[in-house]
Amino acid sequence: GVEPVMFNASLVSAQSRKRLFWTNIPFTLPDDKGILLKDILEAEVDEKFYVKKTMNLSTHQKVNLRETDEKAHTLCSTMHKGSHANGTTLVKQEERIRKLTPIECERLQGLPDNYTEGVAITHRYKCLGNAFNVDVVAHILSHLK
Repeated sequence: GVEPVMFNASLVSAQSRKRLFWTNIPFTLPDDKGILLKDILEAEVDEKFYVKKTMNLSTHQKVNLRETDEKAHTLCSTMHKGSHANGTTLVKQEERIRKLTPIECERLQGLPDNYTEGVAITHRYKCLGNAFNVDVVAHILSHLK
């Protein structure tokens, strides 16, 4: 008997992640914290995350190239495949293009750095793409009496 509430994680993180929540916990949506992609990026990134110069991005239909003063697209569980045609968010930084690191994905989901460390990098990406945003869930639960 409850109606869903659409909560976009972009209000509490640097990620646009629209999800419907069915709950009997009455809550209001928070004000936008104004967190952008540039706020969660690592200062130094391993070369393995950068796109090789030989890759022709125009041949891929679903490239999500983001400037750092924007929100990231929704993380997905298939971003580990390395194919930029699957909707992986790519970041343009200092005239170079790269994919997000696992730590940056953790930050987008509201998790501490290296929370998923200890498993293969592909599994880290899968887990993070399937995860709830911690700050969204915390906001909803904060309205419990």
